[in-house]
Amino acid sequence: MSQLDETTPHILIVDDDTRIRELLQKYLADNGYRTSTAADAADAQRKMDALMYDLLILDIMMPGITGLEFTAKLREAENAIPILLLT
Repeated sequence: MSQLDETTPHILIVDDDTRIRELLQKYLADNGYRTSTAADAADAQRKMDALMYDLLILDIMMPGITGLEFTAKLREAENAIPILLLT
């Protein structure tokens, strides 16, 4: 596997289920992607304010702000990051 650098796609995984976050992170890292995780939409927003990501993997059913609500908020702010929604 090649070494990860700034050109390697960076994926933010957002899920309140620790097990799912860790499984996705391991799978994606094993397949050559840089990964970061967030436990909820507020944590994801803080991380997105600090870094640019190439893809957002977002759980729909989360406490507080749901994945659908967070998606709508991002689109209202004209954030065009690609989003994969998990159900």
